[in-house]
Amino acid sequence: MSGYEDWSLAGWRTHLPGVADPRQFVSGLGDETIPALAAAAADRAPDRVAVTVDGEPVTHAELDAAAGRVAAWLAGRVQAGDRVLLAAGSSLGFVRCYLGALRAGAVVVLANPACTAAELGHLAADSGAVLAFADREPARLLAGLRLLGAGSAQPLVVDVRDQPRRPRTRVRLRAGEHASPAGRCAARLHLGHDRKA
Repeated sequence: MSGYEDWSLAGWRTHLPGVADPRQFVSGLGDETIPALAAAAADRAPDRVAVTVDGEPVTHAELDAAAGRVAAWLAGRVQAGDRVLLAAGSSLGFVRCYLGALRAGAVVVLANPACTAAELGHLAADSGAVLAFADREPARLLAGLRLLGAGSAQPLVVDVRDQPRRPRTRVRLRAGEHASPAGRCAARLHLGHDRKA
């Protein structure tokens, strides 16, 4: 066994203390994707803690719901295979954004949040990232580069602490339209989305 393999197994044992054979455990996960495994864990054990970061526990169901909100928010912004840059330290926001981006079909490009503007610029340009989730400082540096979201009016850099919400669908009447006494609309209904979400 090489030094690398010793180091890797030691890492697995640290993160999976109750697992006697990490290799067997990992091979037992099968060929499912990370989002599929997370969704299966949420179905199987929704109230079990999935991850604890900085003393803040999150259950599988909570993580699944949060990742789902990120994936839904990304649905109109990225296509399968698009690169999404993630420049954030260890946080629940990091886990939520990472899992949500994978669920949306994006390829996550990880960046050290301590990267310089030049390093972030290289990663963004080289990867072709169309959007970034970042901590405050890398977000500031990325926004200053104006590399992301080239087709939009402004770069798409999102703070990992923000929790995207699914758009709420509502039915509203357009100006000048009214409902008839019989309860039927006299004119067309407009199906819109709450822009605040």
